[in-house]
Amino acid sequence: MLQTFRTFAGYFNFLEMKRIALKICALLMVSFSTLFVSCTKEVQTPGMLTIRVISSQYGAVAWENVHLATSVANLQAHAYLQTAMTSDSGYVKFDSLAPGMYWYGTEHWDDYGAVDVYYNIDTHVVLWVNTPAGPGK
Repeated sequence: MLQTFRTFAGYFNFLEMKRIALKICALLMVSFSTLFVSCTKEVQTPGMLTIRVISSQYGAVAWENVHLATSVANLQAHAYLQTAMTSDSGYVKFDSLAPGMYWYGTEHWDDYGAVDVYYNIDTHVVLWVNTPAGPGK
């Protein structure tokens, strides 16, 4: 009888060890699959920039040309990368931008701003315009 109990106890321990080993294997498989998934590269999409032009006197500045340049010198020299017009609510969007620093300004206002654009991010900025451009801008 004692021998039967030892055999049964040994068998029970074997089943318990087998169950624990299976749990450890499953845990390792999940851990490694998570590691491999997190190591894959994310697809790089160009950055996007949305600008809202607002005046303290008039609110949203509609139908205003917004210029985008790669430096403040280029912006001031009218060497623009892109130009787009604001919507009736003052928004303008520039798509497919490479990562980097961009300067933006408008046609009829002297105020300007700068922003960093990154891959996979749609950046939103507000340009508060206060200084109307003089003649010759």
